[in-house]
Amino acid sequence: MDPSLYKAVQEGNLNAIREKKELTSTTQLTPNKNTLLHDAAQFNNSKEYVSEILITNGSLLCEVNSDDEDLEAGGRDGALKNLLSWRNRNGDTALHEAIRNNCPSVVNLMIIEDPDIANIANNAMETPLFLTVVSNPIDKNSSTCIDDILRYCPSLDYHGPEGKTALRAVALYNWKGISEKLLEKHPTLMTEVDDFGRSALHYAALHRSNEVAEELLMANKSIACVVAGKDKNKTALHIATCEGNGAVMKELKANGAKLVASNAMILENSLLLMMKKHCPKNKRTVPTDIRKIGDTHMVVAALIITVAFATEFTIPGGYDGNDGPNKGLVTLSRKATFKAFIITDTLAMACSASAVFLHFFAAAEIDKRKLMNPYLATAMLVMVAMGVMVIAFMTGLYAVLEHSRELAIIECVICSFCFLVFYYPMKRAFRSVNYL
Repeated sequence: MDPSLYKAVQEGNLNAIREKKELTSTTQLTPNKNTLLHDAAQFNNSKEYVSEILITNGSLLCEVNSDDEDLEAGGRDGALKNLLSWRNRNGDTALHEAIRNNCPSVVNLMIIEDPDIANIANNAMETPLFLTVVSNPIDKNSSTCIDDILRYCPSLDYHGPEGKTALRAVALYNWKGISEKLLEKHPTLMTEVDDFGRSALHYAALHRSNEVAEELLMANKSIACVVAGKDKNKTALHIATCEGNGAVMKELKANGAKLVASNAMILENSLLLMMKKHCPKNKRTVPTDIRKIGDTHMVVAALIITVAFATEFTIPGGYDGNDGPNKGLVTLSRKATFKAFIITDTLAMACSASAVFLHFFAAAEIDKRKLMNPYLATAMLVMVAMGVMVIAFMTGLYAVLEHSRELAIIECVICSFCFLVFYYPMKRAFRSVNYL
């Protein structure tokens, strides 16, 4: 062991331990193979001191010395249990920290030593079991921690903040298999509700946790009729309907979910909400002159194709007419702005040609309702082509006027105002896509 580290343990120097965090590993051993934690227990250091060591390296809990002594070295006179139940400023015990850092071996060691610490909640009202579910959901190590907590803790607190339970958290993350383990140990969790009056099945319906919903209904079909007292007396069926959750609705129906007569009006309202959500009133209707609109797009696209095609042969700056190896080549070919001009001009050509092709394919369609998507795509392609055509004009003119930077910059600024005009039609077009 590093001499300065050993001296810090002897003196109970907490600052020295914090400064030497990199040395607090399991490789730092005395001749008797004592770890830092063994020495801290031997010298009767404070709880805060030992807690700092555990936070720095929790794996020290599992280490034994040459006499096969583990934490019992510091557990004499009940000191170990006091240490395990000690809390930091957030109300977390060492068990909370081990769970949060996903250390199942450390959790197992603590639970076996003192099962009562599994009932200690932190300042956020999170018990160890609840924290295990929410910290690392659907994780093999977390599943191991849950098994150990359920096995070694006969009387267990399953609750979390706002009256939530570990079962509710399992439903939130659709963690298949864990709900069965929790209900086997504590069946009454099925009907317990949180501060909002919702049960685990309500949350399974709300968050589309279909597999957990199936497990809950197989365990107790009657929970389908539990109403959320502070949520307009909705059952799980009402919530699944509002969310458009067909899978959970099917499970509820398959397991014999019945509507309470007093809640029939709520379900009717829920169905209306689902229809409004998935079939909005502002669903765009097909204009009667849709084909004329498409023809206008085609004319604009054809004009852009013509201009883009002609520009390729009337290159800005012209060609080199002098005798030599570069005769007939483009004079501005090495300038970055000219390269940008060529790329944007080609993009304008490609977008316009695509719009024309799309229009031809759509023209053969008889059903007007099927014309909306291709014609909307045509309009968007034409607008993109117009935008890159403006950029092509800016870059081409800049390449020619590069000797007069002031004039070139003014030209770019003026042309940039076009994009303010493009913004609103493009935004409207993209919004229209969501209606279709």
